[in-house]
Amino acid sequence: MSIYESLKAKYTDGWKLELQYWDDLERLAQRSRKDFADFVGVDSGDTVIVGGEELLVVELGSYLDNKFEPCRVSELPRKNRELEVAFRLNFQIDVNPPKKVQHVFTFELTKENGSFQAIDRVDFESKRFLVPEFTNFFKHLTQSL
Repeated sequence: MSIYESLKAKYTDGWKLELQYWDDLERLAQRSRKDFADFVGVDSGDTVIVGGEELLVVELGSYLDNKFEPCRVSELPRKNRELEVAFRLNFQIDVNPPKKVQHVFTFELTKENGSFQAIDRVDFESKRFLVPEFTNFFKHLTQSL
């Protein structure tokens, strides 16, 4: 094998590992939305009418500049080696007039030494939570409600 072919093989292998890293995080983010829906007691496909618009009860998206934007998992922002994830809980309180309530939870997913970790973006002193067991992390995220 020539030096060129050897370098090309190493470069190709490196890119395959990089793509696999992000694919793994994206799959975990998508699965975590379902797990979070289960945690709060709704089906991941449940919807609610909020302000005349049908929304998923638990939406996946990004939270940038203090604004939640629903998006596909492949569009989630990346920072360094972390995938920035936000879940929004949507519900409407039936009072007169009805109140639209949305609560956003933000966190980062990363993978270190082969283990996935979730990091609370608001509570910077929090521990990192190993995943895919999200229950303790979800309890941590929702404890202030």
